[in-house]
Amino acid sequence: MKKLSFLLIFVLATFFLTAQNVGIGTTSPNAKALLDVSSTSKGILFPRLNTAQRNAISSPPDGLHVYNTDEHCLNYYDSTIGLWNCYCDNCRTVTINI
Repeated sequence: MKKLSFLLIFVLATFFLTAQNVGIGTTSPNAKALLDVSSTSKGILFPRLNTAQRNAISSPPDGLHVYNTDEHCLNYYDSTIGLWNCYCDNCRTVTINI
């Protein structure tokens, strides 16, 4: 009985640990999405950092997103040019492509 219980726990743990996608607010996440968030009354809240805090992130990965409280804008890291960029017209970040 002890071996059967261990086997059952092992099989269930393996099943849950190998999930391919996660759904929040949905019981059937889209198979093409790693994370599927669904709501009709809520949104996603990105980490809120000022410019100094954002710049203090060492080796940010490409595509990292934060909400910059100084610029009041969503920023993302572009590792191709090694700079933080943003989605707003009034950003203090200036990107010059040569």
